Amino acid sequence: MLSSIQRIRLYGVIVTAFVLLSGLLMNLSAHAKYADIVTLNEVRSFANAAEWYKQDIWQYPAGDRIDLRNAFVLSERGFANGQTVYYSGNIPSNRAVIYRSDGTGYTISFTLRQAWPGEKLPSRKCIMSTFTKLTCADDEKEKQGT
Repeated sequence: MLSSIQRIRLYGVIVTAFVLLSGLLMNLSAHAKYADIVTLNEVRSFANAAEWYKQDIWQYPAGDRIDLRNAFVLSERGFANGQTVYYSGNIPSNRAVIYRSDGTGYTISFTLRQAWPGEKLPSRKCIMSTFTKLTCADDEKEKQGT
């Protein structure tokens, strides 16, 4: 049987452990949210660059399964160095960020760390498509709007 002082100490240790664990979990959640915000921001920046490219070149930059996490340059020559740079860099993400385009439209597929239902992003799986339209849905039918 524990004395009253031992019980108080035990309760103190339990409460301290709970507080530390809660703080750690909140920090991990904040880090995941920050990473999602950075990914969304960079995907939108690249989508805007693709739209600017189309205004100048009259088609979207062609490419199939280009992973935008790797450093790249989007110029008037497509995904190659050139005089006019529309986008330079990479999209930071632990998960694939894939660009596809046949020149008439494009999609950028990526996965967030968590869903954001309050921001109308009910799923982690997202697609940014032509005209910077963002859709996050669990299955392909919802993404295509059918």
